[in-house]
Amino acid sequence: MGAPVSLSVKDFLGLLRDRTSWTFIVLVLLGLAVGDPFAMLGQTSLWQILLFWPAAVLIYLALITAGLTVCSPLARRWPDLPVPLPLISVFATLPGVIIGDRIAAALSGGARFVALDGRMLLLFGLVQVFETVFFLFVLNQTAYWQNRSDAAQPRAAATDGDGDRTLVIGAERVPVARVLHIEAREHYVRVTLDGESITQRARLSDIVAQTAPEDGVQPHRSWWVSKRAAHEVMRDGTRHVMKLTDDTLVPVARTRLGEVQTWVARHIQRPQSDY
Repeated sequence: MGAPVSLSVKDFLGLLRDRTSWTFIVLVLLGLAVGDPFAMLGQTSLWQILLFWPAAVLIYLALITAGLTVCSPLARRWPDLPVPLPLISVFATLPGVIIGDRIAAALSGGARFVALDGRMLLLFGLVQVFETVFFLFVLNQTAYWQNRSDAAQPRAAATDGDGDRTLVIGAERVPVARVLHIEAREHYVRVTLDGESITQRARLSDIVAQTAPEDGVQPHRSWWVSKRAAHEVMRDGTRHVMKLTDDTLVPVARTRLGEVQTWVARHIQRPQSDY
């Protein structure tokens, strides 16, 4: 329904191994066979129909996986660019139906029955309905997604074998001492370290939950700044910003100004600008 969802190739393959997902897929197959959007009943054998829909759906799922695989490097290259899932769905639906038709005809010896007419538009609509039902009502019931959500819950920073505290950021563990600042960008975060930066699919709130007050401060909902990088709070025109040691200016939300000023006064031993 237009709401964003973070879905990786790994997630999709994990969902395909989930029993709840396959229960839903079987129900979809039954619905397509009974609904008969191509008006096949009476024109072809039941054997051909039973071959066609499973073949078409399996090819559709394979093409969805291929579409996500193609989009994955694009999402890493441009993390702020969303990829509409309906576009991938359209890419997968038409070839899936046509190839499924050819497979069913070859295996059953029957004639091809798919026509690229108004019924194909009906099928596109049905696919969107099925996908919407899955994301709204089925997804959260799958064991895979529940385990994924539990694993993503905020937790305290872990300690590695050398005793250094680390933050779990996406698929990486990053030493707290190396982090200078973190900026949230849609479903990704850009982490600036000493000497490099990384971009990971993660939520800033989950990362901040792993930190302690002495590690840094969150001056804005899209930023977290470490104690090492913070310098002072100052005015920039009509707004307040936090100036960092690398001269980066980070916005300070009005609702957090007092909290940030108190944190700077307590943790940063530098004179602050007049407010």
